[in-house]
Amino acid sequence: MNRLHLAVLLGLALFSLANAQDFVLYDNPFVSGLFPEVAPDGGLWFWAGKGSVVSFDSSTGVHIGHRVKPSDSIVGLTIDAEGGVWTATSYRVDHIYQGRIEIHEFEQRTAAIAAAPDGSIWLSIGGDKLLRFDDGSWQPVAGCPDRCPSAMCFEPDGTGWFLCPNRWLARYRDGEWTLFEENITARHLVDMAVGELGELWVTDDACVRRYQDGLLADQWDQSSGPEMPTCVDVDPQGHVWVGTYFSGVSMFDGQDWTTFNTLNSGLPSDNIRGVAASPNGTVFFCTTEGIASYNNGFWSTYRGDTVMNNDIWSVGVNDQGLVFYGTGYGQIGYFEAPNWEVLYRPEGQGVNDVCDIAFDHTSGIWFAQEDMVRVWRGAFINYSRAGSDGIYLTYCKSLCCDNDGNIWVCALKGLARYDGSSWTSWETDSANGIRPESITCDHEGKVWVGLPIGLGVFSGQDLVNWLPEYCNVKAMTCDNDGVLWFGFEDRGLLEFDGENEIAWFTVDDGLPSNGMVCIECDPANHIWVGTNDGLGYFDRTQLIKWDIDSGLPVNEIRDIFAAPNGDVWFATPCGLLCRESGIEPPKPSITIATDLELYQAGDTMTVTLSYENPGLDVFIDIQVACQLPDGSLFYYPGGNTPVPFISGMLPAGTVIPMVIALIYDFPTDFTTGDYIWMTAMFEQGTFNMITDIATAPFTFE
Repeated sequence: MNRLHLAVLLGLALFSLANAQDFVLYDNPFVSGLFPEVAPDGGLWFWAGKGSVVSFDSSTGVHIGHRVKPSDSIVGLTIDAEGGVWTATSYRVDHIYQGRIEIHEFEQRTAAIAAAPDGSIWLSIGGDKLLRFDDGSWQPVAGCPDRCPSAMCFEPDGTGWFLCPNRWLARYRDGEWTLFEENITARHLVDMAVGELGELWVTDDACVRRYQDGLLADQWDQSSGPEMPTCVDVDPQGHVWVGTYFSGVSMFDGQDWTTFNTLNSGLPSDNIRGVAASPNGTVFFCTTEGIASYNNGFWSTYRGDTVMNNDIWSVGVNDQGLVFYGTGYGQIGYFEAPNWEVLYRPEGQGVNDVCDIAFDHTSGIWFAQEDMVRVWRGAFINYSRAGSDGIYLTYCKSLCCDNDGNIWVCALKGLARYDGSSWTSWETDSANGIRPESITCDHEGKVWVGLPIGLGVFSGQDLVNWLPEYCNVKAMTCDNDGVLWFGFEDRGLLEFDGENEIAWFTVDDGLPSNGMVCIECDPANHIWVGTNDGLGYFDRTQLIKWDIDSGLPVNEIRDIFAAPNGDVWFATPCGLLCRESGIEPPKPSITIATDLELYQAGDTMTVTLSYENPGLDVFIDIQVACQLPDGSLFYYPGGNTPVPFISGMLPAGTVIPMVIALIYDFPTDFTTGDYIWMTAMFEQGTFNMITDIATAPFTFE
């Protein structure tokens, strides 16, 4: 029993040291899928997020099949007759089959990819090359017209159709090319598909075209057909499905177009990113807010996690560890891994960015939006104006809570402050572009406001200082020592003590950009800066840069929040990004020592403990035990029962250089051999170890 107890303790100690250091992206893979294709087993595959290849089955949900380098541009996806998934990105093609991944790299950029019925894979590459993968190698296809095609598809008999916008449409059949040049005027080619009768359907961003035998047969512009098409496919019944940017899906039955949208169907969004028809008649739609399927009049909707899109603009973490977020479309909620919860979901598709989040002193959570300020206290209270005669709270960009618990708001017309019962506002010359952009509070209680024409400093309700030399401060924070950090629109980062400049940092010092978007200080007093070109991190000795080439899924960092446990969260267009930094408050430590390495009968042994707590106040139990030669444990003072030697609060800053734990005469029935004194600290009342096991061996003769 005692040996098992010790093994559990050792396991806990090893686990506590295994803290992940990488960036982790939390997103909703159901939203904004691209290039959907149906596999032979009926499963749906598509691109999701930044570099994720996803498989979806209505019974088992979403599975990440593969991730590629985030900086690679997504080109296409196709599935061969055996169910192998082929994905094309900037300079590579990946083949996913039965859990294995085979990577093919190229020196030139890829442009399009498609699988032929005979199992071969066709790849457009390098501006003027067409390659075919068959029998284990890539070979050039002879006779292809000049310029590489940007779209291609195949009929069931193997006939291939290839299109180069504004240049040509070509057919490849039985090794022969036929070039068609009539009316190929697609401006921005979107998609193409082959119908059951061999007709070719082509969409660009202005119209839908039908070709028969390479000749234009019909054409529908926005007045007679779908408006702003995005994608096309044909189901086994011959129905043509065309997705659009903002108008849902249009279906052509051979005579008329029928429109399906969020009002009359199961579509979760009217912004359609991809469409794929399966052999059993089910048609899948990838939208910006989830997946939908249609079969014989019945719709099914799959949103997955409830975040409506991955376009996160702001992030904040409360004392309970809930990660609150706001999106570009006005959705507000919180994330508690692995679940997304929604507090507010807007109606419609209008842009209403949630630009900032702040926490007041009474558990209120504040959100700055384009049209108002909201506070969540179990329900939302909305403020569209700072009092009956104050400024309108529109285009709110930044929030902060001062030392007295007042909430400050940067709005289009000026600055506003809420003291818990009433509003006060200061109007600026917004007509001439003078509007507050950023705000923070220092340790003295002064509120600093960044404007295009300088820095304003408030104490209470009064403007007490004006620093016109510091214009266009887009982000600011106050670190743990009370030092201010200002991020400029194009001048980099300034460390400022309230009166004097301490240091400037620019791209020459390692910043990803001189244009600052957001700044945060973590519990270890390290500085994080977000830009549109990556993330900067200053650990007080050096600047470190991360971007898509060094592990970030996206360069655009919109907001940063350092959680109390040291995790740092980032709002990005691709979801919530977290770096479990491993920066935690220092933990207590303990050592044990004995004055005798060789103990003989009749000796008296003195055992001492030394311990300290450089971190936070903590409630602890200290266990002391001796491991006997047979491996069992003898606890002090509990014998065979683990009873704490010391129990209580260990205040922060405690340093105990030595305390005599016991002066020991061994029982006469103890056998000779090798013994080990052991000690460790545990969370009070538990066996959750918070220090390593300290040991002091000795021999009993």
